Amino acid sequence: MQHGTAARETARQLFQPWHDRVARRVARLQAVQGELRVSYLAPLRAYFEALCAALGDGAAQAGEHLGEQPTREIVHDLLHAGFTIGEIIMGVVELKTLARGAEALPQVPEAELEARADRLVQAVSSACGKLAQQKIRNTEKSFQQLLDESAWGMFTTNSAGVITYMNPALCTLLNLSSRDALVGHPFLPAEFWEVPQEREEFERQLAKQRPFSREVAWRRRGGEPLSVIITVAFGPQGRGPVEEIKGIVHDISERRRIEEEVRQRNEELEAASQRYQAISTRYRGLAEKLEQKVADRTARLEASERFFRTVLDSIRDAIIIVDRNYTMTFMNKSPQYALKKPIQAMLGQTCHQEFRKQTAPCDLCPGRKTFATGEPGYSRHNAWRDDGSEYFVELYTFPVKNDAGEVEYVIEYVRDITKRRAMEQQLIKNEKLAVAGTLAAGVAHEVNNPLASISSLVQFLKQDDVTPEQRELLETIFTQVTRISGILQELMNFARPRSEGQELTNLNQLLQQTLRLISFNRDFRQVAITCHLDEQLPLVMVNPDQIQQVLIDMLLNAADAVSGGGAVTLRTRLRGSAQTAEEVCIEIEDNGVGISEENLRRIFDPFFSTKPSGKGTGLGLSVCHGIIAAHAGRIEVQSQPARGTKFTIILPRTPRPAPGARHAHAEQQAST
Repeated sequence: MQHGTAARETARQLFQPWHDRVARRVARLQAVQGELRVSYLAPLRAYFEALCAALGDGAAQAGEHLGEQPTREIVHDLLHAGFTIGEIIMGVVELKTLARGAEALPQVPEAELEARADRLVQAVSSACGKLAQQKIRNTEKSFQQLLDESAWGMFTTNSAGVITYMNPALCTLLNLSSRDALVGHPFLPAEFWEVPQEREEFERQLAKQRPFSREVAWRRRGGEPLSVIITVAFGPQGRGPVEEIKGIVHDISERRRIEEEVRQRNEELEAASQRYQAISTRYRGLAEKLEQKVADRTARLEASERFFRTVLDSIRDAIIIVDRNYTMTFMNKSPQYALKKPIQAMLGQTCHQEFRKQTAPCDLCPGRKTFATGEPGYSRHNAWRDDGSEYFVELYTFPVKNDAGEVEYVIEYVRDITKRRAMEQQLIKNEKLAVAGTLAAGVAHEVNNPLASISSLVQFLKQDDVTPEQRELLETIFTQVTRISGILQELMNFARPRSEGQELTNLNQLLQQTLRLISFNRDFRQVAITCHLDEQLPLVMVNPDQIQQVLIDMLLNAADAVSGGGAVTLRTRLRGSAQTAEEVCIEIEDNGVGISEENLRRIFDPFFSTKPSGKGTGLGLSVCHGIIAAHAGRIEVQSQPARGTKFTIILPRTPRPAPGARHAHAEQQAST
């Protein structure tokens, strides 16, 4: 109704100038016929009043159909035909009046004139109505074309929510083959809703009959998900009942995908934001054109550097770039873990200062060769951390040349080989042990037979009548032969340690028996022995005689280390919880002189001893190591000069196949 009122008012405004023009023409004819104003002007005015009302109603109908107020041009087009007919009638009146004069004009009753005017109004109204309908059809056609060609999905339903129209865009969006596929069905079938709760909320909003817009999750026929914004309006507007529901569907799936991708990219860029903020600050004073160029290039570098950094940080070995002054300009994350030092604290330092603690480049630095010749280099050397600990590395160098072919930077690829070097040295040591064992077995076999003969002869001579001096000499010979036999036995034990005769043994009781055996040794008279034995320690499958031999040797070594007074602490424990522990530990710790780092590496070598000549054979710890290795165990050593030494004997809780002594020794050294 609002559109109809506005259309009629527009028609009256357009009619008024024409009416004034007709009134002036009628006034000029009054000289011929004084009653002309009454006879003809009144019906003409009534005709045009009715014409304006009829055309206003037609325009109102068009406006209500289009859902908007008709423009002034539309109303003018609808009135044009009526104005043209009125001009023709006025011309006929003027001709008749001027040709015949007042007397020649027929006297027509006023009622007849009104009837003629009514018929004329009806005819013109019919013509204008047809014109309005044609305009409406043209408007509907244009509107329908607009809907069909729209890139957004559009639909209409009746007041009950049943679909009456879907444009092609909506059919394509839902993967439907025909726009009539859902016409006649309620909007929208459950198969197209990704979240059932959203459909229920949508129906509640429809029930309120107020325009709304919301984002929902749909899925195409076939299951592909999509995100859309659906906007719904109700018609007609005003307080009347809802006759039609109109909706627009905007596919925002691509926008959501882009937003998600942008969010991920923002997270990836967050780590590099500080660096590029600094770049932005440094170039802030440049011209606008240069700033734009830098911004474009920065965007390209950002992706490249992120990929470059990710790849390099994934490499466990150190990768360092140095300039011609050997200043480190780049490194991956590996050095900060190896040196326990943040990267920023190392960048800007020279490589020889950071790794070798030198003020000048290393004499045998392969980087020198690479800078000089442009060829890759290699070296293998030691380095030091800030805490003074030494480690060993392999260093490969590669040139980075500029456009002129000059070496501008060198890439240093550094691999920590400390453990590998220790294993290599241990393998060499194991080979020595194997050779020494073979030699010891041969020597023991060859020497044992003559010694047995000598021992037998000495005992035979002792049975004869000999002088006391001769008997004393024979006793000395027998004692030394016995000592040599003992040494040979140790050589045999070292060469072929055996684990036969194993049985379930209480290590706590075995340790206490051992302490009672050595309590009569004078070396322990001034030694304070403390025991901390785990009462929950399980029985262990071992050869008790061999384990006792190991304990005696290590306790004697501890007593020798604290000679003159000291303390020895014994502990037994499980490594791990009582339920899950797989290893049993025996610790022998003293507060004696300790072992230097140089000697610590050799203590298990055969014939190595720090004791004075004649006091030790250097086979004790080698034999101990062989015995424990034969039990599938190992020995760990911790020592500091002047602070003491701790030996830890580690045995499996449950028996398992014992590897060769050589491999066990290598494992033990690698772990220490």
